[in-house]
Amino acid sequence: MILAIQFLVQLKFRSMQSALHSSGTWPGVVTLASISTVYAFMGVCLIQRFAPSCGGSGIPENKAFLNGAIMPGLYSRRTLGIRICTNILANAAGFPVGREGPMVSIGSNISFLLCRHFVQPYVREWVDVSGPGSAQALLVDEQRLAHATRISCTVGGACAIASIFNAPFGGLLYMFEEVTSLAWPLELTFRVFVATMFCSLLSYGLCNLVGSDITEFVIYAETPQDKKWAWGALAEGPRSAVTRT
Repeated sequence: MILAIQFLVQLKFRSMQSALHSSGTWPGVVTLASISTVYAFMGVCLIQRFAPSCGGSGIPENKAFLNGAIMPGLYSRRTLGIRICTNILANAAGFPVGREGPMVSIGSNISFLLCRHFVQPYVREWVDVSGPGSAQALLVDEQRLAHATRISCTVGGACAIASIFNAPFGGLLYMFEEVTSLAWPLELTFRVFVATMFCSLLSYGLCNLVGSDITEFVIYAETPQDKKWAWGALAEGPRSAVTRT
């Protein structure tokens, strides 16, 4: 996602720079605004046409699901794809889209789909319901399946925070805020901790694989300063307030 956002943003500003050099300031401004509008329009069309539930950050819905609410259709392959695409387009368009909300929803969605795929064979059973006949019915332990998916979604959301912010403990604490104490088993703390540490290491490995660095995820990176601290600058604020200069 970061690489896709970076590509679209660079494309937008390269087009603006080309228009500035060839035609002047106003064509450059119009080019920048037009490309941002196209990105935003594409995202809106995807949401309205395919997944209206992806219109927000997903945090309220995710929090409700993790605390026991029944949310049909909240997590699916379609919502996962639309949320990823629209998050990329919104960031590329320049909207102040926070990373934690969409990333928690994306991480929980991926975990939900994986859990459903691997857990379902263990929570369903074919039983004979006709006595001497051969008719069978499928029984599914819905409570066990719901418990497993909620645990998995909690771990997935924490891993998303850990990977995007390089903060394993931050992922654990963030999801601990989202889930009530009644819905948080004691053993879940250790599971989330192990998963977030692994995802943090995996994030480092993938960044090194593509020749990048973990600081790519940091928006406001710390910049070393060579200048010494000027203590006299502390008096400039009160002096300016008094003299209004």
